[in-house]
Amino acid sequence: ALLARARGEDARHVEPDRAAVTIGAEDTFEHDLEGGPILRRRVTAQAERVAELLRRSGQQCGCVVLKLKDPEFHTTTRRRTLPAVTADGRVLAKVALELLDAARLRAPGVRLSGVAATALQPARAPRQLTLDEPERARGERLGETLDKIRDRFGRDAVARATLLSDEDRE
Repeated sequence: ALLARARGEDARHVEPDRAAVTIGAEDTFEHDLEGGPILRRRVTAQAERVAELLRRSGQQCGCVVLKLKDPEFHTTTRRRTLPAVTADGRVLAKVALELLDAARLRAPGVRLSGVAATALQPARAPRQLTLDEPERARGERLGETLDKIRDRFGRDAVARATLLSDEDRE
């Protein structure tokens, strides 16, 4: 049996439609980023992409994960559990940036960064309401509206101002 598996022979049933346990977005950079505003914009954009993927899959997350790889290929991973599940890109970005600020890399520069959402659950699942419920709902509605605009007019039709570089703002 072990020899058959080593040859790739396995009679067990394959389940290709398993529910996702993580939704993420990561990028490897052509040149190492030394931190600062460019890296912060990249992490923010990744968090926004993750939030969009969450909304499109009808899910919310309860934990945000930040992954960083330095030029020597050491990987640093940090995670934070959220007080309430969400698919709001602003919330995911805020937590990811806090994790970035607290991360201690072995070498200067970042070769790769990524943001992921874990502790997934259906968006319509019953949940504990929070005191900031109106703000949470407003943030998620904004994300859904941005998704609809992008669907209709293209990916570059609209972006959050925090994602724009200084040159883009002029």
